[in-house]
Amino acid sequence: RAQNDNNNEEEEEEEEKIDKNTILDTRRALRFAHSLFSFGRVYDDTIIDHDNDTTTTMTAMMQNEAIVTTSQQNQPCPLHRSLCLFISCKKNVDGKCRLLAARLLCNLVTCNATTAACLARDIPCSVSDLVVSERMLHSMHLDVDGDTKEEDINVDGKDGDELCGQRMTTTTTTSWVDMISASGRAGERETIAAIVAALHNCMASLEVDFTQQQQQQEFPPYAKEVASDTYLVCNMLRHMLPPQVIQSSIGNLEDNGDNKEKDHADTATEWISLVIERLSGLGLLPQMYRAAGGGSIRSNENDDDRQLMLTPEQVVLLNCVGQSVEEKVHPSMSSSSSSSQNTLLGGSLGEEENILTTFRFLVKEVEYIRSKFSTSSTTTVPDEHYDGENKCSQNAYMTILEIIATSLSYADQNNDSRRKSTNNTSSEDDTCLVSKLQTCLGQETSLLTLTLLDLGTLIDNLSSKNRGRKARELVMANEEQHLVVVLVRLIGNLCFRCRFNQDLVRLTEIPMSLNHQNDVNDVVTSTTKTTIPTEETTPKRNGLHVILSCTSFAYGCFTLREWALVAIRNILEDNDENQDIVSRLEAQQALDTPELQKMGIKVDLDKRGKVNIVHDEIKKEGG
Repeated sequence: RAQNDNNNEEEEEEEEKIDKNTILDTRRALRFAHSLFSFGRVYDDTIIDHDNDTTTTMTAMMQNEAIVTTSQQNQPCPLHRSLCLFISCKKNVDGKCRLLAARLLCNLVTCNATTAACLARDIPCSVSDLVVSERMLHSMHLDVDGDTKEEDINVDGKDGDELCGQRMTTTTTTSWVDMISASGRAGERETIAAIVAALHNCMASLEVDFTQQQQQQEFPPYAKEVASDTYLVCNMLRHMLPPQVIQSSIGNLEDNGDNKEKDHADTATEWISLVIERLSGLGLLPQMYRAAGGGSIRSNENDDDRQLMLTPEQVVLLNCVGQSVEEKVHPSMSSSSSSSQNTLLGGSLGEEENILTTFRFLVKEVEYIRSKFSTSSTTTVPDEHYDGENKCSQNAYMTILEIIATSLSYADQNNDSRRKSTNNTSSEDDTCLVSKLQTCLGQETSLLTLTLLDLGTLIDNLSSKNRGRKARELVMANEEQHLVVVLVRLIGNLCFRCRFNQDLVRLTEIPMSLNHQNDVNDVVTSTTKTTIPTEETTPKRNGLHVILSCTSFAYGCFTLREWALVAIRNILEDNDENQDIVSRLEAQQALDTPELQKMGIKVDLDKRGKVNIVHDEIKKEGG
């Protein structure tokens, strides 16, 4: 027995030595292959084919030889398929080998539409439901040792041999989702970055070819396929941040108060963001948003097929797009170059209608989220959504408004062409496009009206909550500060040099909320000793009045006064009707609040509207 044990130990050591040698040899081979495609086009030799009158490069020839030639010769497994199968293996895979394989796959499709087309054709975004079913069936018929018991399998009249033959085709099928998931389970963030980089470069190569051929299709076919695939989009969004960051956020771990200032992004985060930015630039944000919702929201323009809740993946998508838009409008010195053209959201292909369609879609989402909140607040049925769902909806609502507001300020970044004419054709085109977007959002959607109504409700709630407090004692939650600034900023950008939207602010009647109306009535009746004002005697207010009232909350929000002044200027600029309303604003009456009465002070208002402060003699003598 001792001799047999020694023999077994020697065999195990020999197997381990062979495995180590195999891993080292694989690393060397992958590293050498990766280095062959890493020189770049600057140092690449140009080769002229006089027979076919074509020009190519050495790198392109090697790329075609590795993928296209082997595919045309019907070899069992061309290089790109072998790499994808290796990357998607879940067990017994060396991490460095997987990383080198992913980087080699990325280099094989960089700046080469031919190899990119082969990869897009052979490797699907995600496997079909049939393949998923076969994989589940395959995993269910495993014994303890992991060997398939073919003699025990009999499904739909087929014995084990027939099913085994089918599994050889279904279980060996791989996809982009399989590769990302396998790397994610292994905790290899660098490999995820290389895989997503390969996907990005594949789309970029096909996009260049699509643009050069000037095809009649609205979007590049492969980019649309990627943006519409639910499994792939959700998989990338779920791997946006490292798991450790998410776990620490869920567990509320203490981090010495520096958690907000830390940048948790890594290379995988950057590449996933670049893919989302490229697809959004092509006008495919609606497709990605639907896919991130699990495919359950409407596939057409009919609102009856909408999903009942927003998913965290959609919130991550919107925040990623919002950060990308912010970086385009306000680029930082440390930011990397954008993967798409520096145009408005959805305008990388130069199609104006794509931009308008994207923003119409965003406005519809705002309308849906807002109607969801208003329905839950007015209905008597208890709200079944948990707190996380409501937070997702609130975050999505504010993020979409920020995206629209930031995009509307795009034309003013490089010059002030909207105020003074220049000879810059590009800036004039941007100005014209933003003006059309303002008009489209004002005339074809209810965005401006809804924004004014929401701002009026928010201002009324803040007034009721801070009743009786001094200006320096105003209380505003962080969410309220964020929301009020976003609403005011959006209104101001919608009205900038847009006469229709300026008039709409004046013509939109904003009713007072019930709580605020009661507070006003209480103050009026206590000071004037008259009856409660009726609906006929209560002065009407419009959107301009609401914007003007925002300045009174300057102490509660640091930047609100500045944004309100900018919005007021944009609403009044070159608009005599709006200017006339402001010029006719005057004090109607003096309100003697209980606080002033306790101090022995009375406020009087003369015929000219001048305010006089008078000390009550009775109170003065009693003091």
